[in-house]
Amino acid sequence: MKKISIKNMAVFGTLIALIVVSIMILRFPIPFPPGAYIHLGDAFIYLGAILGPLGGFLVGGLEQQLLI
Repeated sequence: MKKISIKNMAVFGTLIALIVVSIMILRFPIPFPPGAYIHLGDAFIYLGAILGPLGGFLVGGLEQQLLI
């Protein structure tokens, strides 16, 4: 198993913060279905996935825990 470098942990933390901010603040409502919205958080999750499967897992999973 590869070790996670400090640089990667900092990038993951930054991406998680960007996801939470973009979902909570930068949301754009859409008319159908009621209450639905579009946000930029998915773009940051894909950026985390580009860093590798572990990066995508950590970024996508930990941001969900912060939003609950």
